[in-house]
Amino acid sequence: MTAAATPELVTPDPRSLGMGGLGVAAAEDASATHHNPARLQAVTKASFVLGLSGLYAHQEAPLPYPDEPKGTSNIFAPFGMVGGAYRLSPRFVVGLSVLPGSASAGRYELKNGTRNGMELSATAITAEAQLAASFALLDNLWIGVEYRASYVNQTLKTPLDVPGGVFQMKTTLDGFNFLGAAAGIYYEPVRGTGIGFAYRSQMSKDIDGTTDLPTGSYSTHSHAATPDKFTLGISQRLLDDALLLNLQGALVMSPWIDQSTTTTIDTPGAPTSSTTVTNDRTFWEAKMGAEYWLEKQWALRAGVIIGNENARKEYVSPFSSPPSNFYAAPTLGGGVKFDKWLVDAAMWWLIDHGDQVNASQNGAPGDYRRSGFVGMLSLRYSI
Repeated sequence: MTAAATPELVTPDPRSLGMGGLGVAAAEDASATHHNPARLQAVTKASFVLGLSGLYAHQEAPLPYPDEPKGTSNIFAPFGMVGGAYRLSPRFVVGLSVLPGSASAGRYELKNGTRNGMELSATAITAEAQLAASFALLDNLWIGVEYRASYVNQTLKTPLDVPGGVFQMKTTLDGFNFLGAAAGIYYEPVRGTGIGFAYRSQMSKDIDGTTDLPTGSYSTHSHAATPDKFTLGISQRLLDDALLLNLQGALVMSPWIDQSTTTTIDTPGAPTSSTTVTNDRTFWEAKMGAEYWLEKQWALRAGVIIGNENARKEYVSPFSSPPSNFYAAPTLGGGVKFDKWLVDAAMWWLIDHGDQVNASQNGAPGDYRRSGFVGMLSLRYSI
């Protein structure tokens, strides 16, 4: 089994999250490095943002043990972001952010037979540093480019049957990638109407670490990748700019990366290799949301995210997304402005979804389901 990382978190920015995770045509601070580097032009002079988030994920899936056919995973994880942007000239803005890029996790506590007290778990986390620049070709036409470097960490724990009992095997892998990029464009055909497009490249990296076996700890090698993503969005300001409406769609090109991963353990005598096939499909996201300002101080936000999942029934596992053709996640948020300071909060609820897999489709048939919740808070300073 392997931990299949999702392409990215919904968003690291509570302003965006409150509007349904939108930003390619509406980001207005250093968080534009995540959404669309061209939107850094929305920064007047300088912008700094610090965000904190908490994620809860619930997942149910069949397990590969006859005496424990179904498992439940409950994960809580904190994460955050920090970023800044600065205008160097009337037409040139730079930005730098550090934030989570993608994440996937599952932890199933085993309670039956000789595996009682052990766990089947996997965690895959990618953190990114993003250095971006935006240039205004015209007052209403902006472009942006971005360099992305990432750190990948994966941990897998699984029971291993050995003579005389069961051993808790653990594999830990990590590595850096310095070849990521992103680019974007933003255009206002008329004042108040914005169109944004952004592309984020895949990031692919060999990762190394160790595997703990009953006979010792051995060097281990594998591979990790996140796919290319294309995003198109439109924003519309109304009511003297008090109301902002947004629509956004994205395609995540999972088939463009390797559809199988081979992990090799350098055991004595000869290396031991295992291959996990993911064969993920292209998946889509559609987002819509709104922001309304009261007295130019209090912001109210709401939105919804819908889409499908990347996992196919033939290759789904307890650590992948469920094989669902549709999910929905409503969002709510708000903000308050104090002169140059802004405090934003938002929440995201992933409604329970999934699908049944039968024995002719997968060797681990059953019901695969997932739900979740995210809460976010950020402090922004803009001049």
